[in-house]
Amino acid sequence: MWWSPHHPFNSSLTGQSSADLASAYEAETGNLWTMPLGFKHSLFEVALDALSRTEDPTDPDSIAAAIRATNLNTITGALNFGAGPVPNIAKTPLVGGQWSVRDGKPVLDIVDNTNAPDIPLSAQMRPIG
Repeated sequence: MWWSPHHPFNSSLTGQSSADLASAYEAETGNLWTMPLGFKHSLFEVALDALSRTEDPTDPDSIAAAIRATNLNTITGALNFGAGPVPNIAKTPLVGGQWSVRDGKPVLDIVDNTNAPDIPLSAQMRPIG
């Protein structure tokens, strides 16, 4: 899983927690949250942060330099475009998830956080079937 309401991160724009963002989305749209929601939000976080640090917002090279220098805590976790694995790429934590149905709704729980122990489990892995 790339992102979920269970992720322990907050938006640098709104201060919302991951759970708050997912709940607000569901209340506003009537749809269930999806993993891309956090990443779409974090794109705006990165854009605003980069534009606030750029020396000349009318110069594409200046904007690109600001993006390259991004090191920001976002709703998807820490994004550091200078840390790699290669220049201009930021890695985000991944956890293992498992779907179930509760109260007639699909639920995606975090069942393995081996590679990202800072993200808490929300359920134990269950056998399929």
